[in-house]
Amino acid sequence: MESCFLAISFLFAFGLSSGERTLKFVTVLYRHGDRSPVMAYPADPYKESDWPQGFGQLSREGMKQHFELGQFLKKRYTGFLSESYDRHEIFIRSTDADRTLMSAEANLAGMFPPNGSEMFNPDLKWQPIPVHTVPEDQDKLLSFPLKDCPRYSQLRNETEKTNIFLNMTETYKGFLEMVRNRTGLEKPNIGNIWSLYDTLFCEAKHGMRPPDWVTPSVMETLKVLNNFGYQILFGVYKKKEKCRLQGGLLLGQIIKNLSNAAVLDSKQEVKMMVYSAHDTTVVALQEALNVFNGLQPPYASCHLIELHQEENGMFTVEMSYRNDTNVSEPYPVSLPGCSQRCSLQDFVKLTREVIPQDRDKECQIRKEATDKGAAAGEDILEEGGTKEEEEQNREAEGSIRQPSPEGPDGAKLPSECCSYTFRRNIPITTIDSYIETSVECPKPGVIFAIKAGLRICMDPQLSWVKSAMKAVDERDLYKKNEHRGHPLF
Repeated sequence: MESCFLAISFLFAFGLSSGERTLKFVTVLYRHGDRSPVMAYPADPYKESDWPQGFGQLSREGMKQHFELGQFLKKRYTGFLSESYDRHEIFIRSTDADRTLMSAEANLAGMFPPNGSEMFNPDLKWQPIPVHTVPEDQDKLLSFPLKDCPRYSQLRNETEKTNIFLNMTETYKGFLEMVRNRTGLEKPNIGNIWSLYDTLFCEAKHGMRPPDWVTPSVMETLKVLNNFGYQILFGVYKKKEKCRLQGGLLLGQIIKNLSNAAVLDSKQEVKMMVYSAHDTTVVALQEALNVFNGLQPPYASCHLIELHQEENGMFTVEMSYRNDTNVSEPYPVSLPGCSQRCSLQDFVKLTREVIPQDRDKECQIRKEATDKGAAAGEDILEEGGTKEEEEQNREAEGSIRQPSPEGPDGAKLPSECCSYTFRRNIPITTIDSYIETSVECPKPGVIFAIKAGLRICMDPQLSWVKSAMKAVDERDLYKKNEHRGHPLF
């Protein structure tokens, strides 16, 4: 595979100038739309019979969400795709779940409403378009986390022995006990609490009144734990290895498609590859790309990867993420170590470490693998220890300026200020505490103290920084009240 990438790199490095920038290929990965919960908890006042199609099924709202997303994609790629559906230009692959198959169909209805000869019924503005799938137990591309890998299961078990996981368990011990008493769940824990949050979230979205104990504060705490559950699936501990065994498979296929489209005089007709899948699929891919923001992808969220050919013939990759329907354009996403307009050659190089070469072999249990490292605290933001990570740590510490006690006019200056802010997202669960810099500092800043022993300057205007500060405040308030013997909930 590496020799193939090198050959392709040679081709696009010396490509002929086209005279203008052109879009060559697009990968679309989206989560299904709004749905009913996948299960009820023992004391749930609502049962499967309360949902029109039962558990785990796409709702009318979910259909509308994907119809709208399809219209967005049609508008964005007008001039790239034909106005009418052309089976040679677009290929749609879905997981074998009703909600993802139906989401893809609703999405295509928004992308390709029939016109003229395409209409087989004048009263129906819809046409059938194929959506391909494979049985779930054979799907090695989209149904993450894949359950066929013993080594990944071992890593999941080791993750539960890390300091971060154990600290979270201890921090929310009282909350989890309250959940057990209220819900009838036998053993709620950090790893499975997502199912309760999902059920309560779905019920609230559909206007079902929650039990009295489900306050806004309870839902906020469940949301924090739910997001942590997504973070530990493919990250937090031995992230790169987890990604090689999971999301790296999808990323490898995406890179193969991009590389094929970048071959000079390529005969490839397909212009767009669409994947209809789940929140865990989006997380698996974004973790492999090292761009996951730590938050559960919302319904109908969409990650776009575009291949462009520049004026000089070079090929570049641009990514964007649409997780907010209130904005006209998706948010730009940059691969760490590269600009938002990243050369295909650099994109391949920077992601190579998470692409498996022999997954079957890598999935075998390692005899020498133990959990000693995990218990000893190897649960920093990533595996740690590389020169690049050490440089990032030094850069983070260097962002905090220790000014002299007095300014030029003799006035006392604040003890700590941020000379610049570190923009890289970090998991909220790794933050021990924070302080806001003084108003007397030259620029505003927030200093996060994280579990790795680092203190990092952040921009207080970033939305994820605000969310992190709020989560830390709520966590500390909960611990304070629990210590006093007066639980919040």
